[in-house]
Amino acid sequence: MVKRVGVFWDLGNFQPNPTLTACKAANNIREMAIQHGSVTTFNAYADEALEGPKARALQALLCASGVTMIHCPHFSEKRDVGQTLAVDMMAFAFDSRDDCHHNASRHHKCISEQWVRNADVVSWEDDLETPQLQVGSSQHFELESSSEYEISVQEPGDIPVERSLSLDMEWTIGSSHIDAGAAYWPLAGSENPSVGSFWDDITPDSTQTSSPSNSPVLQPSNLPVDLAPILDERFSLLVEIFRNLKRSDSPGFSKLLSKTLRCVLEMNKRRMRQATGLSNPKKYIRLARTEGVIISPRGDKWIEMNPNLYKAEGGQPKTIPPDTTPTSLPSNDHHQRIPERYISLYWLLRELSPSSRIVNIGALGSSIKERDPGLYKRVGVRHLTSFLKQARSAGLVVLGAPEWRNSLDWVLWVGPHLPRSAAPDFYTVTT
Repeated sequence: MVKRVGVFWDLGNFQPNPTLTACKAANNIREMAIQHGSVTTFNAYADEALEGPKARALQALLCASGVTMIHCPHFSEKRDVGQTLAVDMMAFAFDSRDDCHHNASRHHKCISEQWVRNADVVSWEDDLETPQLQVGSSQHFELESSSEYEISVQEPGDIPVERSLSLDMEWTIGSSHIDAGAAYWPLAGSENPSVGSFWDDITPDSTQTSSPSNSPVLQPSNLPVDLAPILDERFSLLVEIFRNLKRSDSPGFSKLLSKTLRCVLEMNKRRMRQATGLSNPKKYIRLARTEGVIISPRGDKWIEMNPNLYKAEGGQPKTIPPDTTPTSLPSNDHHQRIPERYISLYWLLRELSPSSRIVNIGALGSSIKERDPGLYKRVGVRHLTSFLKQARSAGLVVLGAPEWRNSLDWVLWVGPHLPRSAAPDFYTVTT
């Protein structure tokens, strides 16, 4: 493992597999790279002047997936991309005070390298769906094209070796056991969530915690301590989601529809990526199932948390209680949990969909015009889309649209909840 890994993708010459979306391709590359350390740099190089509409759309999706697009004019010579990429790779290695750096360029048909101690080279096959890792020794490794390549291991201060080799590079990554790595990705290969859950008699938690470490603790009872799964910071997001969506009549963690959980994780993708390096909700859920945090079988539409989660503090295991009963709030404190400007939105969504919290945006717009025509004027916006995007920025809703459409199609409330007793008189909440 290294401290930092950089990904450098020649997008102008190596496009993703058409069967994969841009988000899927970027996530697959990132998932392979994090096996060797934290991915701190992810650049893709292309000449914007030569790109068509489809290529520009691909670049926009890659930017939304956390990839930094680098405009690299070709000036009638495609090798200019390789030169820029090579310089950036070397700069990344030197900036991180790495013990080694590796520069690979397909267009130059040559490799310049300066290796010192503890340097390894790894390569992947170009099948992003099922990547197979191949690790070579520090003295010799074999490329996918079966061309042999000798690595010159030198003492610090030696002159770098330059060799001209006719190699068809596929996957290479230069890394160090001690500090950082630089990767060259020339080739690469979300599902739109539809969500459902229940409002039934949801009451707010009086003590909302940002992480499980602030929660009350009990001694584990059902399972032996050494058999219960340990809860670490990677899965604190899962615990918070299950607590926020907990039904008041449930004795423990409520079961959630897998689509609902994936949708909420999609909204918290940044935090999920910081905790685990994964930006795909499905892979995050799979990791939680592997670690025993989720006990629902794979393929089940309902997901359930393990009730015997515990965390170790000072060598002593302590259970995370899923069944903490929230205390009731005073009536004048109900609105403090939801900003005043979004109170009407909350009750409208709850009224429109009493059995499922997903609501069609067209139906919501018609309801606002009929039930609360002054809403836009009060909140200072003119259109429903702007209002919903502000609510999304506040972490209260998730917005979605079919993959083939640019306009929004549905809205899902994921923020705090209020009891039925707090409903205004002019709203009808179905029991």
